[in-house]
Amino acid sequence: MSPTATASDRYKWVALSNTTLGVLMAALDGSIVIIALPAIFRGIGLDPLAPGNIGYLLWMIWDTC
Repeated sequence: MSPTATASDRYKWVALSNTTLGVLMAALDGSIVIIALPAIFRGIGLDPLAPGNIGYLLWMIWDTC
């Protein structure tokens, strides 16, 4: 960055960095939850594919988005 860079130029890079980091964290969180779904449902003793329980599976998938 040049010494003549304005505050506006620095703000653009800070905003881009924060947005990129936020998207990366959201994608990582979603991946972790999707991979852990079988263990989560085993832990709570619930079969998400059983009739009447599909709402739990949809809720968990929607929560990762």
